[in-house]
Parts: sequence; C-alpha cells; structure tokens
Amino acid sequence: MKCWWDNFLTEEEHNRILEFKRVTRDSSGIEIEESTAAALLIHTITLHFFGNPKEDQASVKSILINLRCPTLSDYRWYKHAFLTNVLKREDGHQQFWKERFIVGLPDFLVNVSLADLGKILLQMISHLIPLHLDNYLA
Repeated sequence: MKCWWDNFLTEEEHNRILEFKRVTRDSSGIEIEESTAAALLIHTITLHFFGNPKEDQASVKSILINLRCPTLSDYRWYKHAFLTNVLKREDGHQQFWKERFIVGLPDFLVNVSLADLGKILLQMISHLIPLHLDNYLA
C-alpha cells in the first residue's frame, strides 16, 4: 500500500485525502467539521483496486446472458460461475435469472418435460428405496 501511496498518487491527491473534512450539523444547528480522511482513503483504495461496482454491472450481465454449460461435466463450473455473477447484481432475485440458468444447460436437459422429469425421479427413487419390501421405512 505504501508503494501505491508514494508512486501512484500525486502530492495534490495526498493533500486532498489527508485534509478532507465533512461538515455536519448537530441537534442545536451548529456546524461541526470532522476529519474523515480515513474513510476517503479507504474509498479511494477500493475504487483504485476493485473499480466502481456500477461499471461492472454491464459486463456481468453480458457474461450471464452468454454463459453456457456445454456438457454435464461442466455443470459444477457453470453453476459456480452463474451464481457468483448473479449474486453481484441488484436484480439477482428476479425470476428471469432462473430461466437464464435453465436455458444455459445442455439441450437434452432443457428439452426434458416435467412429466419425463417426474418419471426419471421416480425411477431413481425406486432404485434407491426397495419399494417391493413392506418394511423399507423401518
């Protein structure tokens, strides 16, 4: 951080950060000046190293729209990349993103109807739980 402070910022930026003061009013209406140099320094560091998060929204949206899972072996990567980028967005809770997730899956999974999916799940459960036995719950 010291190298960043010494080499990247100009002397004018050093002074502006160190001398930054915020003016507030107390309950009696008197203006109070308080130094908030630490808050401005943290904000400047964040913007420099991480960038403005609002500028990142457009690139995250294009990543999400174009993200695809070519095969089932890529599913773990796809799920991780999709959820990581959706959770960065303010509108990540919208139903649209669930649809985008499903559309990005391999074609054979997207085209499976709910009836077929129910049959597949029933077959999987019947192989795991021997339904022909009367005491399988015991």
